[in-house]
Amino acid sequence: MKCYILLIPFFAVGSGLSINTHASRRHAIEGVFAAGIASVISPSEARADISDKAATSAALRNVNRSIKQLDSFELYVVNKQFEELKQAIRVAPLSEIRRNASVLVRAGEDGPDAEALKSSYQSFIRTLEQLDTIATSAVRGREIQQDAFLAKYKDTVASLGEFSLIAEKSIVADGTSD
Repeated sequence: MKCYILLIPFFAVGSGLSINTHASRRHAIEGVFAAGIASVISPSEARADISDKAATSAALRNVNRSIKQLDSFELYVVNKQFEELKQAIRVAPLSEIRRNASVLVRAGEDGPDAEALKSSYQSFIRTLEQLDTIATSAVRGREIQQDAFLAKYKDTVASLGEFSLIAEKSIVADGTSD
């Protein structure tokens, strides 16, 4: 839209509609100047900052909900309900963890804990995928060691908790959270 604002005065100059060419050039320059100021003063940057804060807060809330959801899966692990675990992993908010965590990683990428945040996210995703792979293998009939499966589950819960703590600390330190 800003592009159209800039082009309209130039079309008026070239169209020959104006008798006084000096006046039309002046109007064109005024139009370009006004459009330039409008694009600089545009509140879109302020809205983007507010929406980033809102998105970051929402993403942090969803990650914390994912922790609670993941905690509730322990019975599936203990009772060897592999199919139920696989299905439960694919239900929101845990199914949307990559998107929410990515929002938090981007929000904290300029902060002092950026590398720790990214590393903890990658660690969580790796353990979650390994948990899912183990459950898939069990569903297909492969014998699974219960202790190893429970340990992988606990690693997954711990790594998501660690990511959440680092994200919260990073976001609060960055000043993007209320």
